[in-house]
Amino acid sequence: MKKITLLIIIQLFTIQITYLYAIETNPAYGEVISKEYNIVNGTFNFTIEYKFIDTVTFAYDKSAQFILPDGWSANIAPVIKGNVYYPEDTILLTVTVNYPVNNLPFYPKKISIIQFVTSDNTIEKEISTSAMVYFTPYNTIEIWNLQDFQNLPRRWFTPIENPDTTRIYIDPSNIPESNIDTSVYINWEIGDWEDDWQDFYADSAYTGEEQEKVIDKYKMKNKVNEKGYRNKPLTDEQKTSNREKSKTRARVEHVFGFMEQSMNGLIVRSVGIVRATGIIGLINLTYNLFRYEQVVRLNILQS
Repeated sequence: MKKITLLIIIQLFTIQITYLYAIETNPAYGEVISKEYNIVNGTFNFTIEYKFIDTVTFAYDKSAQFILPDGWSANIAPVIKGNVYYPEDTILLTVTVNYPVNNLPFYPKKISIIQFVTSDNTIEKEISTSAMVYFTPYNTIEIWNLQDFQNLPRRWFTPIENPDTTRIYIDPSNIPESNIDTSVYINWEIGDWEDDWQDFYADSAYTGEEQEKVIDKYKMKNKVNEKGYRNKPLTDEQKTSNREKSKTRARVEHVFGFMEQSMNGLIVRSVGIVRATGIIGLINLTYNLFRYEQVVRLNILQS
């Protein structure tokens, strides 16, 4: 009975820690609803669903900002400046994008929408939501949220600036059928295919052609921060992308940094995977206790 009670307490504690991380990061988040637009006429729209974790007020004096390719423009409706939303509320906003039809990109383009909000602690925060836009060879437009885009079963080549080629549309009915022999049995229970194309986060020290070859060789998704160079600084789009990548990288690095510096390192001297798994689980639980104490002591959540 004591073991069952302890297990329940640990599970509830883990849920609480996960909740604390979520609301500490942002009081709300937005997600693009992926869709395909069947006409290329200079404009398209898509929907963003905003979900609220905390009480949120949208800034009275700031409109949504857009990070777009050159020559593009956008607006969002309805206007929600000054509106207040509460935990578990959801709203749908429509983003309309205008683009020049005479210079369509050959590669996916990222667009970002930034909203300015304040939560109960009156600290202004940015809610950044991004989408990937791809003008297909079939005369359609694909709009993807970042998660769906990363999960696409496609391989993208490195973009070439100003490719010397002509855009030619093809009818989907002319796409050849796959020549994969579906009669061949594939044993999905073996192999490491589930580990392929996981996200690889690192700072800008890991940029360069050689690093990209290594990342591609080991079938990882390149989430390395981009680096600016002399006479070629980072664009606003690249800076925004770096900030989004750094949120994940820093959150993970801080955990391991604390374990290494304040918990006498991460060396496991046990014998056998079962013992090692148990020890690592206790290390993680100990870190969660330290982090929970810090959140409460510093009143980070302004509770």
